[in-house]
Amino acid sequence: MKSKLIVAIDQIAPSTGGFWTTLDIVEALQERYDVKIFIIGFNYYSSIKTLITIVKERFGLGVLYFPFVKKNNPSSNFLKSFLKTLYSFFLYIVFFKDLKRSQEFLKTTQKIFLSSFISLRDLEELKQITIKDICIIQNHAGSIETIGNFSKIINGARDNSSYSAYLAKVDKILFQSQLQEENFRQIHNELEVETFSFLPSINERKLKIKKAVKKSQIFKDVKCFNIVYVATIQKRKRQDFCLKVFKELYLKDQKINLFLIGEYFNDDYFSNLKEYIEKNKISHRVHFLGYREDYVDYLRYCDLVIHPSGAEGVSRILRESLFFGKAIIASNIEGNRDLFENENSAVLIDPENIKSFSESVLMLKNDINLLNDYEKKARISYDKHLSFDMYKKNILNYF
Repeated sequence: MKSKLIVAIDQIAPSTGGFWTTLDIVEALQERYDVKIFIIGFNYYSSIKTLITIVKERFGLGVLYFPFVKKNNPSSNFLKSFLKTLYSFFLYIVFFKDLKRSQEFLKTTQKIFLSSFISLRDLEELKQITIKDICIIQNHAGSIETIGNFSKIINGARDNSSYSAYLAKVDKILFQSQLQEENFRQIHNELEVETFSFLPSINERKLKIKKAVKKSQIFKDVKCFNIVYVATIQKRKRQDFCLKVFKELYLKDQKINLFLIGEYFNDDYFSNLKEYIEKNKISHRVHFLGYREDYVDYLRYCDLVIHPSGAEGVSRILRESLFFGKAIIASNIEGNRDLFENENSAVLIDPENIKSFSESVLMLKNDINLLNDYEKKARISYDKHLSFDMYKKNILNYF
C-alpha cells in the first residue's frame, strides 16, 4: 500500500506558472504516494471549481477542503471582512462531508507538501489536526526577499520575523535553485531545518499533445519579427520596462511586434501601460492579449522570447521556452542565472539597461545564424538539465 501524502494549496491561481509546477510535482509523486490535493484558506468558489476541474481531468483525484476563517488578517473594510467570514462558513456547510474526509485523511498522512506559504496561524492549525510526527515540506518558489515580503503580508507583520518563525516549524524546504538555497543558509544559518534544491521542470508530454496549429493562426503578420513576453501584468514583472525597450526598438526597426500575455491585477498599473503605448504611438505594434490558455503556441511560434522581470524563482515560462528551442533575452537576476548557467543558452542582460536589451534584440533579429545558434542551445540545455524524467527522479529521491 502506498504512503499518504497531501499537496496543500493556499492560493489557487490556475493562470500562474507556480500552480502548474505544483501539478507537475503531484504527477511525479503519484508514482510512490497516495496523493490528495488539499485546499487551505479562503478562496473564491470560481477558483475552486477551476481547480477541481483541472485536477479531476489530469489525475482523477478528489479535492479535499479545509477553509480556515482567517481572523488574523486585518481589513480596513468591515463589510469585506464580514462577507469573507460568511463565505467561509458557507463553504464549511457546502463541503461538510469533504471536511470530514479531509480530517480523516490528515490523521493518517505521513507527509504534507506546502506548495505555497500559508500564514503561521494556518500552519499551526494544520499541525494540530495531523499525526504527531508529520513531515512538513515547504516549497520555496522564489527569492528570499520575495517570499519574505509575502510572509509579512499574509501574517500582518512589520518585519521578517514571521518568515523565520514560520520556517522554524517545517521539516524540509525545497528551493528551486542552488543559489537560493545557498543564500538562505547564509542569512538563516540559525534555523535547524533540512534544505535541498534542484531545478524544476515541465511535463513536456503535456505540451506535445496540445492541438497542433499553424504559425499563421497565431501571428497574422508572419513577416514581422514577433516577440513574446508571458507574465502576469504587475510591477515585479516590469512590463513598463519592456515597453521602454520596445520603444527604443521601434525607433530603429518598425517591423517588430510585441505580444504581452498575462492577466493583470492592478488597474492603475495596467492603465499606465496602455497610456504609455498610446503616447508613444506604438499601440499598433504592442498587443495585450490577457491570459490565454494557448499561450504555449505563442511561445512555440514566436521569433524571440523576452523576459525582463525584476524577480523570479525559476520561471516556468523560460523553462517552456527552452523546451521549444527559442532564443531568449532575459534579466540577469537570481533564478535566471541558475537556469542559464549551462551552454550560454540565453542572453542575460543587466535588468536596468534598456539600451542593452534593445541592442540584443536587434542583434538576434539581424543575424539569423546567431538566432538559430541560441535556438539550438536552448533545446540542448533543456534536454540535458531540465527533462521531466530527471525531475521525477529528483522529486522521488528527496521525498
